[in-house]
Amino acid sequence: ILAVAASILVIFMVYQSLTRSSDPNNSWVEHINTSAAIELLTLPDQSRIELKPGSSVEYPEFFSASSRNVILTGEAFFDVKRDEARTFRIYANETMTEVLGTSFTIKAPKDAESVQVEVVTGEVAVSAHSSNTGVVTKQDLFQASTDKLIGQDISVRLNPNEKVTFNAEEKEMVKL
Repeated sequence: ILAVAASILVIFMVYQSLTRSSDPNNSWVEHINTSAAIELLTLPDQSRIELKPGSSVEYPEFFSASSRNVILTGEAFFDVKRDEARTFRIYANETMTEVLGTSFTIKAPKDAESVQVEVVTGEVAVSAHSSNTGVVTKQDLFQASTDKLIGQDISVRLNPNEKVTFNAEEKEMVKL
């Protein structure tokens, strides 16, 4: 009887997790690093972020069953836990970086004209990506699937030790 009860409890908890993560009323967490030191954050999927001073990230309290979306302003190193079923996307200024599991740095200072992505391990895809108002917001992520956001015509794939700089004004990506 205990085994059956435990199984039912596990199924209920998984169901709750999946339904809460796809709920548009799912609350978002905003973390702003106001300290002079790098802050270490662990996301709901156990991915890790090293958030640089003066930077901020926003992410849902629970990731959806199909994707993991994060909004970054500033600079952070990401160590993304691999999950083939849920793509991990970081929106930074007018770019989107998409991964399944890897580690990389994004430099996207607020009001800066450029964003830089540098890969340490794995592979990422970086694309120019914005909403009707420019920078993608969490409201944009609720209102449309990421495939419907505008500006996906510039894209580049990066492997370890490669980096790209996107210039928003010129709408140009330069792979270094």
